[in-house]
Amino acid sequence: MATGIRPWPWALVGLVFCAACLRSAKGGKLLVIPFDGSHWLSMRQVVQELNLKGHESVVLAPELSGHIREGWYYALRTFPVTFSKDRFHELIGSHFQWSFDQKPLLKRFFDIAVLFKMVSDMYFSFCVDLVHNKELMKSLEEAHYDAVLTDPANICGPFLALYLSIPAVYFLRGLPAV
Repeated sequence: MATGIRPWPWALVGLVFCAACLRSAKGGKLLVIPFDGSHWLSMRQVVQELNLKGHESVVLAPELSGHIREGWYYALRTFPVTFSKDRFHELIGSHFQWSFDQKPLLKRFFDIAVLFKMVSDMYFSFCVDLVHNKELMKSLEEAHYDAVLTDPANICGPFLALYLSIPAVYFLRGLPAV
């Protein structure tokens, strides 16, 4: 009979070592910069799961928001914006209107392109307001986040990740995070 090292005791030692390492792991601190609407509704579930795994999440959103509200599993930080509240609601309402519009296809296509441009301009305006908020930017630096979880449609996420010198994780419903 051949003598040698038996695999079972060593496998058990390896398993105990891995379990000990997992117990000492701690969750990270995430800065979440979502895109409002259905994008946020999908991302919110991910943020909730991350909270259950021990991660601390801070959601950063403009004060004008359709769906982003306080949640028990994340802290919400809002910032003031110069964009008109009436114009915000008009753009959000237009978004739903074009979904059911009966105009010819080509006309609908160009109307949607114009609407997307206006919404992009609005979010760019939000980002400019954020960057010019010196007090908030300083507090974001001092918070020492580990990563930014953001939607690729939101220009502020990648910018803040670069500014804070932390990695950005992109999340878009239906697509895996990269």
